[in-house]
Amino acid sequence: MGFRFEAEITFLNPSDLPAITAALAEHGYDLTINWDVFDEYGPSLFGRVTGWADDEDSFGFLLTKMNEIVYPFHGVVDSIGHDVGRACNTRDLMEPRSGRKWERH
Repeated sequence: MGFRFEAEITFLNPSDLPAITAALAEHGYDLTINWDVFDEYGPSLFGRVTGWADDEDSFGFLLTKMNEIVYPFHGVVDSIGHDVGRACNTRDLMEPRSGRKWERH
């Protein structure tokens, strides 16, 4: 059946937006740009990607897959998680706190 996920992504070059949107669409993902958020030090864009993942996919797998898609366009995944309006911080995926178990919810 699968589950919906969301990823918050930062793109450093707004001129890459058409190519980024096309690359994500090839994988069946939707991109929504948050035009209300801006980087006072550069022309960065901030967006939210949503899509479906297979039940056996972990967030670590999705993080790697999303980074492989957006990295060529100077993008980085800031957070990823279930599509519930708030994604988890990627540091939580890479550096689990002491005593924390990895579980599928």
